[in-house]
Formats: sequence, C-alpha cells, structure tokens
Amino acid sequence: MGVYINLFPPFSCAVGRKKLVVNLEENKILFKDLIYLLINDYPEMKELFPDNINRDNFYGNCYSERDGKLLDLEDYIKDGDTISLYASLSGG
Repeated sequence: MGVYINLFPPFSCAVGRKKLVVNLEENKILFKDLIYLLINDYPEMKELFPDNINRDNFYGNCYSERDGKLLDLEDYIKDGDTISLYASLSGG
C-alpha cells in the first residue's frame, strides 16, 4: 500500500515528479522520520530541509497537510495516508 505524497515546488522539482509512494517497514512512522526517509531516497531534497529538523526550522521551509489538517512533526503517518508538501510562502 504505502504513504501517498503530493509534492509541490520546490519539492516536486527536486525529485522530478509530483507524486510519490513511500512503502513503510512498519505500519506507522513519525512524520519527521518520513521526511528523513525522503531525504535519504532523494538526496536532492537535502538542500530543501535543515540538517536537524525541528519545529523552529521546518515550518519556515515547508508546511504539510493530511486530510486538510496541518501535520506536526510528531504526528504518526500510516499506510494509506495521503499527505501534501508545500513550500512556505514568505514576504510581506
């Protein structure tokens, strides 16, 4: 089955596609650990995320949602979930 991930720029540009399916070894994973899996599988994404992901530095680069609700880094993602990764907008 897997976790379905919708990617928007710059994430889709880094991996060369708009959708991914990530198969989990366990039936659930912390969202933060899923990001590390993506970085491992798609090294181009390393430039888009800080080395040590935490709430303070992650949400300046990205926001993510599942079923229309924002995801926290400590939320569990499970097989069959669909999540979306968007770039954070900045400006004034």
